[in-house]
Amino acid sequence: MRKCILLFLICYCPLLLSGQYHFKGKITDAQSGEPIPFVNIGILNASLGTVSDEEGMYELRVPSSVAEPGDILRISSLGYQPEEYEFGELQLNHNLNIALKPTPIALKEVIVSSLPTYAVEEMAGEGIDRATQQAYWKDSLALGAELATVVRVDKGPRKLNTFFFNVLHNPADSIYFRINFYEIDRSTNLPGENLNKSSENILYTLKKGEAEAIVDLKPFDIWVRDDFIISLELLQVFGSDEILLVLPASEERFGRTLRRYASQGAWELIGSSGVGFYCQSTFYTDNERRANNKRVRRQLLKNQRKVRGLVLFGPRGLAGVLVENLNTNAETLSDSRGQYEILASPGDILRYTRIGSGDRPVLRRVRESGNITVNLRGR
Repeated sequence: MRKCILLFLICYCPLLLSGQYHFKGKITDAQSGEPIPFVNIGILNASLGTVSDEEGMYELRVPSSVAEPGDILRISSLGYQPEEYEFGELQLNHNLNIALKPTPIALKEVIVSSLPTYAVEEMAGEGIDRATQQAYWKDSLALGAELATVVRVDKGPRKLNTFFFNVLHNPADSIYFRINFYEIDRSTNLPGENLNKSSENILYTLKKGEAEAIVDLKPFDIWVRDDFIISLELLQVFGSDEILLVLPASEERFGRTLRRYASQGAWELIGSSGVGFYCQSTFYTDNERRANNKRVRRQLLKNQRKVRGLVLFGPRGLAGVLVENLNTNAETLSDSRGQYEILASPGDILRYTRIGSGDRPVLRRVRESGNITVNLRGR
């Protein structure tokens, strides 16, 4: 009997040493049964994780030599209650279909009723004009990996309206990101609670050759009261086996950079520079002098002109597209030939919405000169 047991152990030990946990399945809404896209799945505070696809499907392989029985497999998504499993409870090969329960909708904090007197438009963060360095994001494809930077702002209620980042180099055909905004956990100085309470992911596709990304944040109603953190989270890469992004960066006094290597991984500080992430925001203050100074400065910079352009869908002009200036709330519609005209200043953001289509609006920044042509098919 001992020989049989010994033989079994000798034969079985290599399997244990070379074995791995293999999880796959579908993640759905526990109430509706609908698939949940881009759910984070991974070992808590480790560097092994992934993200579900647009149909809620996922697959994760974890070497058994890496996972301890007490390690936690965590599954989480914006707007849902997370699920956690100890590895000691799981089998090596496990078809793990997961139904996440929606987070109860809490009444939003009443901010508007107690806002200070003056509303001031200003930038939060540092753009390419302040960049003195470069930040490199080079890695194999670890879905759910995040690159983040701290944005330092004055204390007080501030609504984030538009998010920007510039790209110096991107060899991939396109990269699909989720954009996250976090409070700073003051006990660790690392990302804490997600500030996006809309339960809707902020998604952006960065295309090859695109030098500036502009993301409309108004639908997500994001407010901050102090310094905060912005991150790009990797969801998909097309046309490359790795991510190789070069982004502008600034000195440490403007921010600092953090990253985590995979879904549910631990955050770590990776450099003394801040990545060039920045937002156009509305800051509310009772300081009349500050408000007036900002207004005077804005008036000096204000140089409105008629911006003319063309909205296309493929080769033809597209009528009835709503063109809005997000800085002044001016708006117009493209005519039967797709042409439009609107007052704007350099730096203003124009939003183009194809009414009734359900397509995501396109944003463009107004430059010092030149008209703006937008093709809604080739975006």
